[in-house]
Amino acid sequence: MRRECPIVLVFRSSHVEISRRAFDGLFAFARQAGWNVQTVDYARAASVEFSLPPHTGLPDVKDLLAFWRPAGCIVEGSIAPWALDPKMFSSVPTVFFEENPDRLPRQAVNVTCDGEAIAACAARELLSLRLDDYAFVASDYGMVVQSGEHCSAPRQPGEIYWCRARRLAFERLVRMNGRRFHLFAYETITRDSDIGSRRRRLARWIADLPKPCGILAVNDYTALQVIAACNELKIAIPDEVALVGVDDDAALCENSTPTLSSVRPDHERCGWQAAELLDEMITSGKRRLPSRTFGVAEFVRRESSRRQPGVDMRVRRALEFIRKNACSGIEPPQVIAEMGCSRSLANLLFRQNIGHTILDEIHAVRLEKVKEFLTHTDMDFAAIPDFCGYASLADLRRVFRQRIGYTLGAYRKQNYMMR
Repeated sequence: MRRECPIVLVFRSSHVEISRRAFDGLFAFARQAGWNVQTVDYARAASVEFSLPPHTGLPDVKDLLAFWRPAGCIVEGSIAPWALDPKMFSSVPTVFFEENPDRLPRQAVNVTCDGEAIAACAARELLSLRLDDYAFVASDYGMVVQSGEHCSAPRQPGEIYWCRARRLAFERLVRMNGRRFHLFAYETITRDSDIGSRRRRLARWIADLPKPCGILAVNDYTALQVIAACNELKIAIPDEVALVGVDDDAALCENSTPTLSSVRPDHERCGWQAAELLDEMITSGKRRLPSRTFGVAEFVRRESSRRQPGVDMRVRRALEFIRKNACSGIEPPQVIAEMGCSRSLANLLFRQNIGHTILDEIHAVRLEKVKEFLTHTDMDFAAIPDFCGYASLADLRRVFRQRIGYTLGAYRKQNYMMR
């Protein structure tokens, strides 16, 4: 007799790119486990001002649990607090992800981002620039702190938990390396705050910062505010301000001027771990398991942190062109045309400024994308060349083995994250 698939309810609200990554990981595990996944969409609830009373017609958790009788639930943490009370799930095995730990019952199972890993990844990028001054820009939502040189209290009133973790870790790493640390944090934030005055205050703070300075913004959205302020003040990025965001939201990072470097958390791993924990709860009958954290998938370097004062501007332009187009199948002649000089001069500039050839740089960008597919997806090898700029699978196999030192299969076996 065919065993019935367990029903799992997934409560979600956000449909932005970073949340989709988490659900990619979750659903990858669900397919492997044979779950019957039913999704409950709270997007309308999350988009409403939290100060307003809940809208009528929102999904009722009690009714949903009674109707579906699920084996377990997974709840995304971005759902508006007033729309969904975690205590509603006490009767069924439930895993939360990216939820504020302070809001959950004491024994709740939660998967959250490792703030120290995020800060360390950004710090390695920025500290490698060998600047004297570094700064952290907090979120403009939920902050009630005083800005200044030494705002290092373990917890500031009203500070978002993930902002707090990134701030403290980044400050510790900056000071540990003997550099000066600066903090921008909003003093009072409410839904009625004047956005214009908040932006002007940020601009004044940036204008007063010692230059050059390396800045970590708490997320990509906040980093865009820094970029806007710098552009308005005619402060050069990355020469005067080198900037890194968090989340690697491509819609934001690729369309800013300059493009934004960003730490990409391993959200796919987050979704996978949430599903893995729920599966253990369902099969073992245990309701209390240790919560988990997930770290960094990669650092995506773009223009905002590629501070190379001694590098020829034509080479900088070529590096960004390669980063954006390598996987579309470009070849060195197209890069040389972008540089606007002769082939011999282009190759000389690359060797003098970067230490390798134009073709080496093209392959380096392509192979990073190949490794991403091998590590975070189960895509068939034959399909990967089309997404990474290689003419054939044979061509990809040859280059990968030559430059990485592994076969495609061996690399995936050693590094595959969805397991």
